[in-house]
Amino acid sequence: VRHLVSDVTVRNMVKNASVSCQHRQTEEREGRVTVTAGNDDDTSAKIVWCLPPAMSTIQPSMFNYIRVGLTCGSIHDRRSIFHRALEAWLVWIEPWNYVMKRRAVVVSGSGSNSNGSSASATHRAGEFLRNAAATVSSHRVEYYPAYVKPKPTSPSTYSSQWEAYVVSNLNLYTVPLAIFLKRARELDFSSTNEYPRSLALVQRVLRVFS
Repeated sequence: VRHLVSDVTVRNMVKNASVSCQHRQTEEREGRVTVTAGNDDDTSAKIVWCLPPAMSTIQPSMFNYIRVGLTCGSIHDRRSIFHRALEAWLVWIEPWNYVMKRRAVVVSGSGSNSNGSSASATHRAGEFLRNAAATVSSHRVEYYPAYVKPKPTSPSTYSSQWEAYVVSNLNLYTVPLAIFLKRARELDFSSTNEYPRSLALVQRVLRVFS
């Protein structure tokens, strides 16, 4: 990461976040909690490790999976490990594409439409209306995260509130990008059929960083 990130401020932010995470993990193991007041003039001191324990645990494995997949997978086979690793990488580095949706959960056991007719247009329309207006007492509104896949040409919806997340995952923003740009030279931009797909693939990645 130090070789790929030339901005000293960003490197210091990552270093401080990593040290803060290590101190917090040590304090949690020892059963003590220390509140440290940061210097308001130091921007890097305000960035802390924001990943929950579960994500911190799987982050190294996810990084290795993405790195190996992008390096060794076939870029021309859409079902290869390269494209699976690419999809996983894009989801990981753009969590702001997840939105909270809601659906209605029937509390009372009066669901007579849960039989084989669930595939009918009438049933789907009824489900839509129930989810849109789930305010009656017999329904409970349940919220769940849903991934909204952005278009290759759509701008990134990143905002400054995700700054700590980016710092905590900087290795996943830099190393896979370097690997992808090197592998992107293998894409076919000369064929009329392959050019749109190759261009869209590059655009999907570059839009994250623009």
